[in-house]
Amino acid sequence: MVDGKFTPNLPFRMQALIRGDQIVEEIGAASILAKVTRDKIMESIICAIVISIFINTKVIPLNRT
Repeated sequence: MVDGKFTPNLPFRMQALIRGDQIVEEIGAASILAKVTRDKIMESIICAIVISIFINTKVIPLNRT
């Protein structure tokens, strides 16, 4: 079973189920795992971008006289 309207084009027998994550516990659990994994990946990407910007930013010293 797949959560949503459509099934991906894969060589497996599948059934699309709208709101499947609310109906089938296994789909709900897979949905939670997918979202947690996505969030961790996005967090690491954002962290890498921030570090890259920090490293590549040129700091111009201000003359304070």
